[in-house]
Amino acid sequence: MIPNDFNTDGNSLHHNTGNKGSVRTIRVGSRSLPLYPLVIVCLGLLNTILLLTAIVIGIYCGQASEVSSPDQITVQALIVEVKQLQVMQTDAIKAWQEAQQALKEELVRHQQLKLQLEQNKTLSDSLQKQLETLHVERATLQSDTSDTEESCGRCPPGWFLANTTCYFHSKSTSDPLKNWHDSRADCIRRGANLTVIDSWEEQLNLFETLPRLDPSIRPWWSKSGGVWFGLTDIHSEGNWVWLNNVTLQGEGYWIPGEPNDYGQREDCAALMIMRNPRAAWFDADCKGDKEWLCEMEPSYANMMMLPYRVPRKSFCEVYHCTNKHRPIIPSNGLVWGRNPIKLSLSCSIQKAVVCIHGTAVMDSSQRRMFFFCSEIFGRGGSTFCKDRQVLLCLGLLNVVLLIVAVIIGINCAKVREGSLHVSHSAVAPIIDELNFLRSNHSDVIEAEEEAKIALERAAKNHAQLKEKIEKQRTINDNYQKQVEELQEELINLHSNMSALEENCGRCLSGWVLYNSSCYFFSYTESSTVTKNWPDSRVDCIRRGADLIVIDSMEEQRFVSGSIGNMRGTQDILGNSFWIGLSDTETEGTWVWINNVTEVERRYWMDGEPNNAHRHGEDCATAVYSPSNPWKTRNDINCKLYQRHWICEMTSS
Repeated sequence: MIPNDFNTDGNSLHHNTGNKGSVRTIRVGSRSLPLYPLVIVCLGLLNTILLLTAIVIGIYCGQASEVSSPDQITVQALIVEVKQLQVMQTDAIKAWQEAQQALKEELVRHQQLKLQLEQNKTLSDSLQKQLETLHVERATLQSDTSDTEESCGRCPPGWFLANTTCYFHSKSTSDPLKNWHDSRADCIRRGANLTVIDSWEEQLNLFETLPRLDPSIRPWWSKSGGVWFGLTDIHSEGNWVWLNNVTLQGEGYWIPGEPNDYGQREDCAALMIMRNPRAAWFDADCKGDKEWLCEMEPSYANMMMLPYRVPRKSFCEVYHCTNKHRPIIPSNGLVWGRNPIKLSLSCSIQKAVVCIHGTAVMDSSQRRMFFFCSEIFGRGGSTFCKDRQVLLCLGLLNVVLLIVAVIIGINCAKVREGSLHVSHSAVAPIIDELNFLRSNHSDVIEAEEEAKIALERAAKNHAQLKEKIEKQRTINDNYQKQVEELQEELINLHSNMSALEENCGRCLSGWVLYNSSCYFFSYTESSTVTKNWPDSRVDCIRRGADLIVIDSMEEQRFVSGSIGNMRGTQDILGNSFWIGLSDTETEGTWVWINNVTEVERRYWMDGEPNNAHRHGEDCATAVYSPSNPWKTRNDINCKLYQRHWICEMTSS
């Protein structure tokens, strides 16, 4: 045990004891001062100094960083701009890529539309060729039909058949006028000769067939009037001889006053169709130019064989074409893959917080210490222990403040060193990257604009191409409609031709074959020419037939339907046709021209026959009744009324 305590500098330490316990003091000079309060004051001052030091170092570090590294803010701004440019460039590249993809798809569709347009044009060309072929086929078939109708195929094309003879009228040629000798030479070249009119029937047929005199020709014996035929008196004046060396018998059918050998140079005969078939010939100068009429016997070897009719076909030509599409790349190439320098600055400040709770909860060791102090120092020992706790806290606070000041200083130095490093080593690459992005960004924007313009142009071309396709489709539809109409017309023409061929050789031209009989309806030859009953029968006899005899239900229906198709339902009685039925011999006894008496009157109209009017009604007509095809007969006066007529003959 040491009775007196001494400090290292010679000052004595001693305890003052009293009733309240002993207190440790230190003598400084002549004064004695308490030890622990003095230590506490010193530690408090030291803590204050350390705290101020840490604050000053932090402020200085911040100011020094700002003053010594002014480029830091610029670097951060550059980094922000770099990031913005990267985002903008990424968006622009994405838009460019989308525009390129859309352009590629549009070009593909454009190629498809071009192919479709080419196919439509090919189809249009095919339809046009098909139309041309169909037009030619129709014209040929119409010509063959006309020839068949006229000559039943027994005469060459351009000729017409009258009874049993083929005739050619020069009016259908490009040079319809020739002199008599050239006209005969033309007929001989055609395998025929000028016409020899050797019967009244032939004269009448030609009169009915050839066109009437043109009213504009004045006078009728003018240079171009008339038609040459094969009669002449060249070898002996006044002795008219046919080209078959047969001398004209009888008076002929000369116009009154003809032949007159006017000027002693009229040695050739010509035919003039005017009003009277018995007065139609005249003599003319053989050197004059006129139309001419050739004649030849019909020949079945000349029958026109119809070409084989190809069935309707539908064909489609498909063209396949391939084309590799290459997208258009802008001339300015873009270089990718360079990663920008990314800088991130972070600063973390750790703060130490010391909390001293006023109320202490002592554990067992603290309680033993408290009891020990009480025993050693008496009641004043508690004060001593409290002072030591204060001293311990202040010491720990000094250590903490010192550590904080050191850490702040170190971090300040690092921040300064880092800012200087960034300023000198990182600014140049960032500026390079920024310049690259700026120039590249303009290229990307330009490429995007070019892609958009190309896309707009492609879309415009696409719309124009679609419009062309629609127009071509409309044209093709029109062509297709024409083709279908022509094909249908050809089918009808073939059908009519087949029917005409079936009639050929069995009925004359202009006659209709039904069952085993040939019928002639005068209305088909002339809608204006009508005759009374006797004259109508004479005309039928002249044609080698007679007025019709209706002796069956089928024939009754055929006649009624034919009249209805020709004349319709207007003015039923006025549109009637003479038939071969009359009661001229015995009133009320109706007899057909074949001397067969009608037994039952089932086909008469109601109330007919009635023999009305004072002149009587002794001849029968056939009408068309839309309400009842079996009530179609009516009796009228045979001579007072003019009607069309129906002839009938047995088919050959």
